[in-house]
Amino acid sequence: MKELNDNYGKLSQEIIESLFKGFDVDKPYLFANNKMWTKREIIDEITNKTEFGINFINNLVLLSLDLFTRSKEKLQNFEKV
Repeated sequence: MKELNDNYGKLSQEIIESLFKGFDVDKPYLFANNKMWTKREIIDEITNKTEFGINFINNLVLLSLDLFTRSKEKLQNFEKV
């Protein structure tokens, strides 16, 4: 279980760092659950491990897997065979 928590922590940090890149973190970024979210609000949700934050990460992982299996041929340091 500790390894799973460590991996979640690493994944969370990568996603948070990615969200900080680009445009202003306080501008509207995503509409979900009948609410407009800023990057900062999403980062707070991930950091606090709320239901929304955990679901956000899970959905990103599922979307990534779906994109990889359907169309994208390469991920960094990996190649689909």
